[in-house]
Amino acid sequence: MISGVTPVKDDRLKNVFRLISDEIYAKDLLNKCLDIYPDNRPSIKTIMEHKFFDDIDWDLARKGDQNNYFHPLLDGPFDSHYFSCKCAAL
Repeated sequence: MISGVTPVKDDRLKNVFRLISDEIYAKDLLNKCLDIYPDNRPSIKTIMEHKFFDDIDWDLARKGDQNNYFHPLLDGPFDSHYFSCKCAAL
């Protein structure tokens, strides 16, 4: 949605809504980080507390634990089924 196209396809409606809300939170965070006035930009602490990062366990991330991140199940090195055709062509 940041690019104007839903980047991920999923047949389960619940997952589609989650993905859309993630995109809304991403857009909000980017807008705040790109504010033309540096004093208005969020601190690292504020960024880490942003709704976009709700799924991140920062203590595990600091330790380098990768198990708390999304790992797509791929059918091969060129599997792009998580992306729409328009985005995959970019």
